[in-house]
Amino acid sequence: MDVVYLFYEHNKIRMPFYDYDKNLFTKMIASRLGFWDSLSNQFIVQPEHGDILIKQILVNKPYVEVEKDPNTPIAVGGFLYQKHNSDLSNKTTGADSAYLAAYPPLPDFFSCIWREKLEVELRSRKYSANTIDAYVQYNRDLCRRLQKLPENITGEDIKGYLAYQNQRLNLSASTMNLALSAFKFFYNNVLKHDIIQDQHRPRQDKRLPVVLSKSEIKAIFDAEKNLKHRLLLMMVYSSGLRVNEVVALKRTNTWLFPGRTASLQLSIRSAQKIFENALRKARIEKSASIHSLRHTFATHLLESGTDIRYIQELLGHTSIRTTERYTHVARCKSLQIQSPLDNMTLED
Repeated sequence: MDVVYLFYEHNKIRMPFYDYDKNLFTKMIASRLGFWDSLSNQFIVQPEHGDILIKQILVNKPYVEVEKDPNTPIAVGGFLYQKHNSDLSNKTTGADSAYLAAYPPLPDFFSCIWREKLEVELRSRKYSANTIDAYVQYNRDLCRRLQKLPENITGEDIKGYLAYQNQRLNLSASTMNLALSAFKFFYNNVLKHDIIQDQHRPRQDKRLPVVLSKSEIKAIFDAEKNLKHRLLLMMVYSSGLRVNEVVALKRTNTWLFPGRTASLQLSIRSAQKIFENALRKARIEKSASIHSLRHTFATHLLESGTDIRYIQELLGHTSIRTTERYTHVARCKSLQIQSPLDNMTLED
């Protein structure tokens, strides 16, 4: 029996259909709740139009809701009803542990074996810990979102994944290049199957980092009433750490920001959703992400007179050129400064 996955993100519900039965696909098409995205092989639904009706269509199927709510990133439904089909009193929204063991939520198609092989290959070539984490994360996310094993992924799958992610998140060229490097390394050096030899690198863009003003930062903190979530955002802004570094912080042997259980760290996607929710509650309309807090950290330090070399060290940039892009943001702000003469009233 297939488990249906509903991925909630950016006011959309994604339903990948790689391994699902045709009857369900036909029902979704007939419902006209959304549209079929042939680029990513997914059915896209607007939550406000289809959240309840989807559950009616899935009444005979176990399903998993992923990241619908940052506080409960994974919610399981339909399991008990499927297990006790004849007992209508058992139509509940939860699931018992026995059935969860048979149908674990969100299967990891990028197995521990592949992860270990990738990490060993990277460590043997003296890649940094951050790069290793990033390469593993990108390959896991590729398999997770496509719901395919690594050996079943094609070059077209990777091209579609990058195009869809860029459309959804408006990724920078550097981020897309990092993801592509992660895929190339894994498939060339670990899987020994060059499936992306024809994939071209994205053109470098010249856009400046999105930076928030001090008043906007304060508004975001004030708008977020959940103390754990506020601390997370404050940590990113005050330290300049990347989101994957912040969610991995520990106090002695427990996660500083636990996920749905104390033994699991908060996912990167959940951290991003926390920022998006706080941005919306603060009524800030900039196209910002949680990574913008890191950009803002660097820009505010530069504007306060901190030496750029210190900022480079704090951010962990190998090249000073990477840090120098923040001078362009600060320079743009300096051009908005009025001359004292402009505010002076002169006598005739």
